[in-house]
Amino acid sequence: MNIEKLLGSPRSTLVEKVIQENRRDRTILFSRDVFSREPKPGQFAMVWIPGVDEVPMSVSYCGEDFAGLTVRPVGPATEALAALKRGDLIGIRGPFGNGFV
Repeated sequence: MNIEKLLGSPRSTLVEKVIQENRRDRTILFSRDVFSREPKPGQFAMVWIPGVDEVPMSVSYCGEDFAGLTVRPVGPATEALAALKRGDLIGIRGPFGNGFV
């Protein structure tokens, strides 16, 4: 079995908006078209931060045009995610996991 076909390659997308949820947490919004299929509640994405790392993150929002990840900076990768600004580039693979409805 081809592992790349199974897991996919990160698809690049631009950060469309960053919402400051409270003094620490931020939600990063990007085009939902980057997903290989519509995410369901409980699923996660692998998020690639160029020059830093790729980390699993729960999908916290999926609207008509945008999807989002809410992040609390606790280490190098999440600190880099929390520092992103509109127009920055990230990579997304997924969604993965078993969703629930």
